[in-house]
Amino acid sequence: MSPFNLEASAHQKSWADYQMARIKNITFELEDSLARYLAVAEKYKDSPFADEALLRAGVIYYSNMRKPEEALLCYHRITKDYPKSNEAIRAAYYIAEIYRWTKQIEKAKKSYSSFIRKYPQSGYASFAKEELKTLAGKDG
Repeated sequence: MSPFNLEASAHQKSWADYQMARIKNITFELEDSLARYLAVAEKYKDSPFADEALLRAGVIYYSNMRKPEEALLCYHRITKDYPKSNEAIRAAYYIAEIYRWTKQIEKAKKSYSSFIRKYPQSGYASFAKEELKTLAGKDG
């Protein structure tokens, strides 16, 4: 019997699964990549990779699969489950963007306004302000 514990930790397993998802993503095996990202977020909720896995899943859903509702679920989950993470900032901005892109203007306005209040120092804040101004101009 070995005196060493050779079992991978949950952190190591989550990192390995996350890296496999990234590999599948860059080789355009998007269905497999998406499944792996979602599995990381489900299986390793407390992992430092869970929020980024959800963000990347949302990007695949929206950008590659044209499924905005599924992307929104991923992004809303990040803002709810990981509100202090850097990915929450990006997710909150992407929520507003998807509403704008899908012509859900009132939801977009509300999301941009909320974003500006929550993250006024974010690099995305100036973009959110510009989009909000543009959307407000469409009212009249």
